[in-house]
Amino acid sequence: TITYYRCALFRVYIMIIRVQTKHGVKRFEVRATDTLQQLAVQIVSSLQLPNSQAIHLFRDQKRCIELQQDDLPKPISDISLHHGDMLYLDAVLSSTSSHVPMATHQDVIQDEVDNRLEEKDGKIYREINVQLCHHGPQGKCLNCAPLEPWDPKYLETRDPPIKHLSFHSHLRKLTSGIDKGKFVYLEDINCKVKKTCSDHAPWPQGICSKCQPSAITLARQVFYLW
Repeated sequence: TITYYRCALFRVYIMIIRVQTKHGVKRFEVRATDTLQQLAVQIVSSLQLPNSQAIHLFRDQKRCIELQQDDLPKPISDISLHHGDMLYLDAVLSSTSSHVPMATHQDVIQDEVDNRLEEKDGKIYREINVQLCHHGPQGKCLNCAPLEPWDPKYLETRDPPIKHLSFHSHLRKLTSGIDKGKFVYLEDINCKVKKTCSDHAPWPQGICSKCQPSAITLARQVFYLW
């Protein structure tokens, strides 16, 4: 939900704008009246980039719809950005910067088989069930409508059962639904021990609950890279 700060004369709307970077998703607090330039300054400061001209922000994951330079002085509310929206970042770093340049989508070359699979919808089509379907040849119902490739009942009823999705099916599952994968993000897990704890001798001579990494629960991977 949007956070409200009540003042004597006005109300300020605080929004969370998420930015997908190569290090994971970062969240930035902005007001609806803040400009895109102010958001860019926050991003540059957080990622320690040389200047705001070194970043390119896109509305879509494939990085086809870019926010233009003309949008920088405009308020965030005027460029159709809302609370919880995700932007995708490409950073162009100079040769004098100590940071490693990020590979952009133009640098990624997919295999031909991946290009062909992306063109297909991946659905599992079923024939009309003469006993359960009570409609014409052009109609569809729950008994004959196409299934998604990750449908759990379909996978369990195969002989033998299918235990793992293909990677493309996994990606389609993440980006399906009403939000189209809007809230899907990659978590950057840090398992390092903090060596600045002053309550005991430094690691490995000592360790406590403050400086040890959080527990991680391992789970079976649901997809295979075929």
